[in-house]
Amino acid sequence: MFNLKSGRRAFSSGKHTVCIVACGQSADIKAARIFNGLEKMGKAQDINLVGVGGPKLAEHGLNKSLLDIDAFPDKAWVPFRRTRNDNYYDSDWLKRYNPFLYSTFHKHNNALLKQIDENDLTKEIYRHRPSAVLTVNNEKFSYDFYDRLNANYKGRVQKPARVHFDRFVHNLDSSFENKYDHLIYTVPKPRKDWNDYVFPSTYIGQTGVADAWSFLYSRSDKYKHLLTDSSIFIRKEFQHELISELVAEERRRYRETNNIDDTKNLIFISAGNKKSELEWSLPIINETIDEFLQVFTKPTSESTYAVDRDAIEVVFSVESGSGQQVKNFVQGHKWGCKVRIVSSPEDRFSAMAASDMAMAYNGDAASELAAMQVPTAILAYLDKTRFYWMQVYDRNIANINIMSGGHGFPEIIEGQANKLKLTDVLGGWFISPKEKFEYMRLYEAPLYKSFALKASDSIKSTDLVQVTEEYDEFYLPDYLAAKAFWDLLSKYPEEYRSDFAGFGAAPGAGA
Repeated sequence: MFNLKSGRRAFSSGKHTVCIVACGQSADIKAARIFNGLEKMGKAQDINLVGVGGPKLAEHGLNKSLLDIDAFPDKAWVPFRRTRNDNYYDSDWLKRYNPFLYSTFHKHNNALLKQIDENDLTKEIYRHRPSAVLTVNNEKFSYDFYDRLNANYKGRVQKPARVHFDRFVHNLDSSFENKYDHLIYTVPKPRKDWNDYVFPSTYIGQTGVADAWSFLYSRSDKYKHLLTDSSIFIRKEFQHELISELVAEERRRYRETNNIDDTKNLIFISAGNKKSELEWSLPIINETIDEFLQVFTKPTSESTYAVDRDAIEVVFSVESGSGQQVKNFVQGHKWGCKVRIVSSPEDRFSAMAASDMAMAYNGDAASELAAMQVPTAILAYLDKTRFYWMQVYDRNIANINIMSGGHGFPEIIEGQANKLKLTDVLGGWFISPKEKFEYMRLYEAPLYKSFALKASDSIKSTDLVQVTEEYDEFYLPDYLAAKAFWDLLSKYPEEYRSDFAGFGAAPGAGA
């Protein structure tokens, strides 16, 4: 019921209820980073969190997921290039995609949408009056989800802020403002129509690059003051030289700590963070390391570049959700050389800096390794149909390669990923380490574009540090995403906010 004197709902506490829908494990990680940013801003205590998520969002108070997060098609490929036949302005979303290409994709989404319809979940969400709804990844599902949710808001009922967080901003005209209020995106591919209309959106940049450089800055007494809680200062020119200096310093520190001689070749492995990714990538990686040792180490190799077998070491990076699966695989297979495992973020980045080459499943790891100047073979599994259409539409799958226009680390996808192909790639870097400098050149501009500029004016370094170069100040992605979301959330009128007792519980009198 309403308190007629104040106009405020009797069950309002002034706190915000936020409904979040994380479409897969990678979305769970991305969404949790927004709430990490809100915690640093001191705003997280003002939020009750409900919706769909995994273990990362559970750490921020999501007690129960309304849907099985593993039922989503995680890291689904979507086209970002515009072609002559693409109708980006048609309100019928299905016409924007090749139906054959997306048949499996739609199958997963439709099963989840059926669950939502059968259980009236969008109506239940409406009854508890969230201040904001945030969907993460899977734009097709998000579009259909908002269609269902919006149908509950009729007349003059106050709608929540409707935000979608994804990789790209597709060409959306003003009619789509009936679906979304705002988009947060990570790949700088601006979209506008013939009238220069741009959908309300915030570009936040690449978290992988930000994490890598933040780590390097924080480890340096000389440069750590270039990093703040909300921003990072980057050289306007020759940033790669600064990073090379920091990488060399961290390489020396890691190798000294772990008794690794500088003459040894260290191969960094990031095999993925999902069970299906690891089941595909780990056997291939194991076969590749065995083949590499056969070809480039004594006594099996007769190459003039052959080294002793103990001159090669492998370091696996494991994450909290998949760590045991990787450890079990490593312990259960022969490797032919010494294998190390790192698990903490600090050890992960330190090992990256100390490595000479890498193999990484597509994701943030590819951007992190590009930022760390480590030549990397990017692995990805796409079924043959999606692989074909990816080549037709996008030509690249890794964010960092999309940003560089396709010039960068080799992408080894699906059937291409075999021990002979990967050994050939790694062998090229083993024989000619100077190739890393070509990647540094190719990625210099994309890495700079991996951040959103905070101020238009350059800051003279003489006002900040004891060097002579100029720096620009950029937002850190987590902070900017949290700030953009909070700015939208805080506009929701306090009289409409509600306590949330949990789905299935009475939302309060008059709801």
